[in-house]
Amino acid sequence: MKKALVFCAFMILFSTLVFASGQQGQAPSGSGLTKLIWYFPPPGGYVPTDPSILAKIRAKIAAEVNVDLDYIAGPLDGTEAFNKLNLMLAAGDQVDLFTQNWEPFQASGAIMEIGP
Repeated sequence: MKKALVFCAFMILFSTLVFASGQQGQAPSGSGLTKLIWYFPPPGGYVPTDPSILAKIRAKIAAEVNVDLDYIAGPLDGTEAFNKLNLMLAAGDQVDLFTQNWEPFQASGAIMEIGP
């Protein structure tokens, strides 16, 4: 439970900096990490963040919860971001997390609920 809370806290911090940067991160070195890919459309008006800060956050997440969190920043336009995610899912690209409207993807069978 503690690891889950730490992971959530880091996700919030990481998402703030990632949304601000709009850049795709580099995977930290190491083995045995669970790789997660996060797709998101960055908000308009973002200001790039120093990549060294993002690397430190990724390293902390890896050390604390054993997760290699990589991200893909989608287009700023909501329709283009939706279309890109749709194409990625149709192509079988790895996307573990996304911040989009998920109902159309669930209805088409591209994703499914894994919880109770």
